[in-house]
Amino acid sequence: MTEPDVSIIVPIRNGAQYLEECVGFLKAQTLQNFEVIFVVDTESEDGSVELVDKLAKECQDSLVIHQGDGMKLGGNRNLGLEHSRGKAIWFVDADDAPSPDFVKDMYGLLTDNDVDFVCCNFLNVSPTGLIKERPNAEYHVRVCDNEEALILRNDEYYPVSVWSKMFRRDFLLDNHILFDESFAEDIIYTYRCIKACRRICLYDRPLYAYRQTLGSICRKKENLDKRGHDEIASYDQVDELYTDRQEVLRKNATMKLRSSGHMSFSAFRKYARSEKNRESYERYLKGNFEAWWHLHLPTLYFIAIRTYIKLVYKRYGTAAMTKRFW
Repeated sequence: MTEPDVSIIVPIRNGAQYLEECVGFLKAQTLQNFEVIFVVDTESEDGSVELVDKLAKECQDSLVIHQGDGMKLGGNRNLGLEHSRGKAIWFVDADDAPSPDFVKDMYGLLTDNDVDFVCCNFLNVSPTGLIKERPNAEYHVRVCDNEEALILRNDEYYPVSVWSKMFRRDFLLDNHILFDESFAEDIIYTYRCIKACRRICLYDRPLYAYRQTLGSICRKKENLDKRGHDEIASYDQVDELYTDRQEVLRKNATMKLRSSGHMSFSAFRKYARSEKNRESYERYLKGNFEAWWHLHLPTLYFIAIRTYIKLVYKRYGTAAMTKRFW
């Protein structure tokens, strides 16, 4: 069998309502030399297993893996990588909406620029939203070395989300880069990739629509506390990667404040008043207004951060790459 250019890995758990459209987005790709690896949790309760088995036949090169070992999103992605054959890897969430040019543009940038991974722009959209590009828009490419990649990520010029990236498969395998089982697995995964990379490529064309579906696992009310704590724990892991970089440690301390805003109010207040949060403030953020506000006026901070996330950061139509770095 001919080696595909790209392996597209799609983890699925209770995702039946999105699967037909997901397969449609993949069939619409303008570059078709890829394989699709569906990793479906056999504990799904909505008919996902049977539907994946049926729809996978519509893809010209596909593999369905039935996973019943209790692994979550990260483990399913790792399993897909283990069975992949492509030169490049793309991790896709079944409920999102990629551009038809995603595979073509990203694979072209990956190979033409001799980089370890490529990151594109994405848009926050409604649960049924699609990519909408500005007429006659001009897009830009920037190739960065390892140091630039860290600095630009630390300044939030590009996102941590893995579905907005395409990776060289040998880069991931040679460096043994795997996902953790977490509600915030993208954070530490991206920083591990940055730590190991030679060069990366950034592309400000929005090629992926992130659909804010209320049914997604991390957005369910019962998982909010877990999500917030997992994000904080993931930034703790990033701290361990960059113990000698004060600017990274300071930025991560700020990101932990904002991550706590995902929690329920009671869990948020407990974290805000914790010894860990106070120690972080004293060590990295003393004199920082946001950190002082979080520590001393947690109720007002909670209201403000929730409002900001809903109305600004996650507003429909907002892009991930909003800062200019060319």
